[in-house]
Amino acid sequence: MAQSAIHGRQPLSLFKPGVKLDIRAHIPPPPFGRDYRNEDTIRRPLCGLSAHDGIDRLDIALSHPPLETPYPVPTKSHVLTILEKIHHRQERAGCYGGPHLVRCYLDSDKSCHYVAKIYDGIDYPLSGPGPRGYDCMYRADQDYSREAAAYQNMPLGLQGSVVPRYFGSWTFSVETGVRGLRRCVRMILLEHVDGECMLDKILRAKGVTQTDLPAELFDTLPIDYGLLPPERERLDVLASVIEAEVTLLNVGIAHRDVSPRNVLISRSTKRVILIDFNKSRVYKCYEFGRQVLKSWGPNPLPISPIEYY
Repeated sequence: MAQSAIHGRQPLSLFKPGVKLDIRAHIPPPPFGRDYRNEDTIRRPLCGLSAHDGIDRLDIALSHPPLETPYPVPTKSHVLTILEKIHHRQERAGCYGGPHLVRCYLDSDKSCHYVAKIYDGIDYPLSGPGPRGYDCMYRADQDYSREAAAYQNMPLGLQGSVVPRYFGSWTFSVETGVRGLRRCVRMILLEHVDGECMLDKILRAKGVTQTDLPAELFDTLPIDYGLLPPERERLDVLASVIEAEVTLLNVGIAHRDVSPRNVLISRSTKRVILIDFNKSRVYKCYEFGRQVLKSWGPNPLPISPIEYY
């Protein structure tokens, strides 16, 4: 295997402002994992990995690259320019976070901004809460496949309302630090919404940020309600979150991770948007889900938010 210049991974500054990426349209693999009951049919994950064993992440990325699928015809391509990094979960206790989110524009059109969600396996966890390690490349592919499937199977009428608009799945290659050797990375392109996630609003009222708060201490900190929106507005947001989740269920998409960190609130319109579909289930994409859809019949009554909650 090739050896990386930086042991364990490439630097996180790979996706920094000003970086240009030559992206090409890509067809994602079908969604997979335990919930789809096909975790062993796509690629078996590597076992026994741990960030504490001195495993080189670049070696894993090169020996187990992202899953290959046929390219769409004709193949579209763009030059993507990164404007700023929006979010990336930082390392904690030897674990890395997951996908990068960056604000960007395409080609020379600086007036239209997007969010690129980049599934770079090098920055995914190797170690977990138990003795079993994670296959970082498997997890990146799994996130990519599930999130792309959710957006691709979402009615256009819901995009731009309860979820961001989806602008396709893409791939690009990056240098590895080894002369002449590049590796592929997958991403999706989404609408950029000028907003703030519900969790950041709550944390600000608690006087902390996402990066310095251990999850187990979240509920122990007092909250300054004067730093939150008025109660009527908070109740409206909660109602919109419930309505958005049930609206998706009614078209056969279960989000399965509705929490404050995955609720985005537009600054200008107060529009409530669900994000992060890496744990979602798209019913039409697996056999049990298809049976559920069939049991609903041709004209099913919509699920009641009151009954659901």
